[in-house]
Amino acid sequence: MPPNEKERPLIVVVGAGSKHGTINSEFADSVRWGLGGALALPFAEDGYDVVLMGRRQEVLDDVRKAVEAVHITNHHAEARVLCVECDVTDDKSVEQAFGHVNTIGNSYIDLVMFNVAPPYPSNFKFQGWGEVLLPHQIDIGDMNKQYDTQVNGLIRISKQVLPGMIERKRGCILLSGESCCNLHGGFEFGSVAPARAALRSLGQSMFQAYGPMGIHVCNINIGGIIDSPKTRQWTKKEELTNPNEIAEQFLNVYKQKSTVWSYEVNLTPGFSSRKWKGVLPIVSLVEDGMKGRGTKVMLLLTHPSSMGAFYLLHLMVTKIESSEYIIIGYHPLRFYIIFSYLRTRSTSIFRIRLCGFLTRAPASAI
Repeated sequence: MPPNEKERPLIVVVGAGSKHGTINSEFADSVRWGLGGALALPFAEDGYDVVLMGRRQEVLDDVRKAVEAVHITNHHAEARVLCVECDVTDDKSVEQAFGHVNTIGNSYIDLVMFNVAPPYPSNFKFQGWGEVLLPHQIDIGDMNKQYDTQVNGLIRISKQVLPGMIERKRGCILLSGESCCNLHGGFEFGSVAPARAALRSLGQSMFQAYGPMGIHVCNINIGGIIDSPKTRQWTKKEELTNPNEIAEQFLNVYKQKSTVWSYEVNLTPGFSSRKWKGVLPIVSLVEDGMKGRGTKVMLLLTHPSSMGAFYLLHLMVTKIESSEYIIIGYHPLRFYIIFSYLRTRSTSIFRIRLCGFLTRAPASAI
């Protein structure tokens, strides 16, 4: 049945803190604990009651003070904040945590933001930071931990909240994820991407299963590096994504009407396009090298799905007329897009080398 008009919706943040355990008062509350500490803040601005869940009570208490301050600043003194310890890898811990939440009077759980992931393996290295951890070097125990925390963790949470949402015929579950792991597993992310991808897949199944019941499940894939005391050690602040601005998008998705629910949301910082400002000199260099060398153009796209690769493709094809293009890459699913584009530029036969195999396909047949 629908909730009583006197009942207040509860916003539950699972993973409301930093997995790095960094508590640094020099940083603003919106970035002090990364995304976990920021997720509740836009909801607090609107006066929602908030439940903060995590493994470390001391971190939750600090986040609670920040949320309460936002409530007061925005004249929502009546709004409540509750901190509950919860380990999503432990069945009993999850049951006890939500058992405690269910004792809150005049309320119902309307939204769960699942922001849970264990730290990267201790021997993980980003490309350029040392020897990358390759798939055959992955520790099975750590991989099982990644999967149990995220996929099984969501299942444990779902067992506690979905029966009530189904009965009320309303509710929302939002899953936070990393684009570099959810959408495509970069070669250095083999130790963490599989569990992230599995979480995304489960979220897609949940969207289809529970949508007709009035429950919105959505993956929110986050591109870029999230600003936090930890990531400030990695790069400049200007190259980081503000976690409070990410959290605002969670609020926007939560407020969507059921006729326009998002199946999935991809968040990407606009400044990331600056990485490709070196493409124009490359095109000029290729164009100069083509002079007097015939009409064959070879495009080496190490990742044809990337924005930079397509931008380079567009510039080269528009600036260099050719009767034949040879495209080398490793992502067959993306070649249909490239074919479709090149078909508008030429009627020639395109030769494509995929994973060492050479095939021919006339443009008219694509």
